[in-house]
Order: sequence, then structure tokens, then C-alpha cells
Amino acid sequence: STNKLDFAGATNGSNPNGSLMQASDGKLYGMAQGGGANGVGVLFQYDPATSIYTKKLDFAVATNGQSPQGTLMQASDGKLYGMTINGGANNMGVLFQYAPATSIYAKKLDFAGATNGSYPRANLIEIAVTITTATVSSTNCTGSTINVPYTIAGAYDAGNVFTAQLSDATGSFASPVNIGTYTATTVGTINASIPSNTPAGTGYRIRVISSSPVVTGADNGSNISINTSPSIATTSNQAANTSTNLCSALANYSTPTTSGWPAPTVSYSFSGATTGSGTGTGSGSAFNNGVTSVTLTATNSCGAPSNTFTVTVSDNINPTIT
Repeated sequence: STNKLDFAGATNGSNPNGSLMQASDGKLYGMAQGGGANGVGVLFQYDPATSIYTKKLDFAVATNGQSPQGTLMQASDGKLYGMTINGGANNMGVLFQYAPATSIYAKKLDFAGATNGSYPRANLIEIAVTITTATVSSTNCTGSTINVPYTIAGAYDAGNVFTAQLSDATGSFASPVNIGTYTATTVGTINASIPSNTPAGTGYRIRVISSSPVVTGADNGSNISINTSPSIATTSNQAANTSTNLCSALANYSTPTTSGWPAPTVSYSFSGATTGSGTGTGSGSAFNNGVTSVTLTATNSCGAPSNTFTVTVSDNINPTIT
């Protein structure tokens, strides 16, 4: 073994406690429960590549704790967390945060006895805070509601807001769209709405995020389809004259423009002087003398709007006697 450092009290600490931990910057960090400028412990860094020791913090009793215990832990936010057995506002120890990147210390908690404990001696652990989006409806329409259930792990703060987000049609969350929120700290279901201007597609995903703490959850795990409501253009009223020796006339009208996804099917219904129904527009049918109401309907899974107009057939041929 090789002696890398001798602790010497005031200059670099004494009585080191706990283990060294290697942070994401490659350096080793540890604590000594005595020594330092105030005689009550230090937090230090050691670079194994260069064998350089650096004292990063002198503990000072009331302001930032006294006699650190245990091993530092690097949390998912990149910060180091630890505790002291004494010091702080109540001289019962503190929980603190230290940022290696900025060398900034922050006292996060003063232990106070009956309310939250005292004289901590153990190591901290981080429980992962996660959100998992459960199964959602696989086919949806623009403008419709969708229930987004989710499960969680870890603790969430009072006032936390869970938000359901919609990806683009390729499943990317580069520019997510917020579609619903729910203020809670527990599992639940978000009542969300698909925006009416969402393009049709079959590769959408939904995920849930939280505000406190800030967590981005996993998406629902499979593609969902978003369909668009159909529309059908209006058709102007039509007029025709009966043919010779007939009480009806053939009426032809243009097929109205339709939109929507999936592409809607068009059907017709006649009422009045002429009755009947079927697929298509009914254009080219024989219409009886009089007024017939024609209703054209465009139908897909998201709706069935219609367009109604009249076909008026007049008998303008003078009678003849043979």
C-alpha cells in the first residue's frame, strides 16, 4: 500500500469518517469529522490522477454543521449530499448539499429532535423518482378527450403538477404539446384532450412529466393513431325539367369536396318527391317531378357531417293529344 496523504488537523482535517466516493468529475470526495479551520471537520477532494488534495469546505457548527458522519452520495442532479452529527440551528446536525462543479454548499435541513430526528450517523441513499405512463386508447380523434393513467415511484412535493404531453406524429418529444394537467402527489389519471389542430398520424406517443420534482416520465410504450374529423363542402340547389313523355328527369351534380382521416365514405339520402338512399352521391339518379331533398353525408370514425340541398324537377312540356 502507498500512503497518499497524512491528515494533520487544522490544515486538512482529522479523524476521517466514512468512505471515499468517486464523483462524475473523476475526483474522490470525503469528509473528516475533526480538524479544519474550526476544528469541527472538513469536506475535501482528492484527485487520484495528480495526487492533489484540496480542502473544499470547513464546517463551522451553527452555520453549516459540525462533525460530518458517513459517506457522501452523488445524486441524479449531480450534487453531493451528506450529513453532520452536530451543529446547525439546533446543534442536532444538518443535511447538506455540495455542488462539485461550482463549489457551492447549501444547508438543506436542520435536524430538530422530535419533529425530524437528531444526530444522524448513517449514509444517505437516493430513491429514484420516476413516472410511468400506462396504456392509453390506441385510436383517437382530434378534439376528443383521452384518459392518461400513470404510476410513480418516489416522493413528490405538495403542489406538484403532473402534465400529459403529446409527441409529434413520429413519436418525437422534441416539441411536446401539453394536453392535460393534474395537481397531485400520488398516482392518478389525467383527463386530457387531443388538440383539434393535430395532424393525422399513426406514430404518436404520450408521456407524463412532473413539476416538483422535475421528472420526465417514460411514454406509453406503443404508437397511437390520431384521426381527423371529416368535412363535406356544400352543394348548391339543382333544377331540371322532365323529359318528353316522362314525369322525371336525370339530375347530375358535382361530387362535393371532402376531407378527414381516414378518408370519409359518402352516402346519400333522398326525401320528398323522390325517396331512396345508398353509397356515393346519388348524382345521375332519376328525380320525380317536384322537390326532392338530398342529404349527402361524409362518415369516418370521428364523425358524420352532412350537406343538404334540393333537386327541383319541373314539368314544362305541354300536353299533346294524338
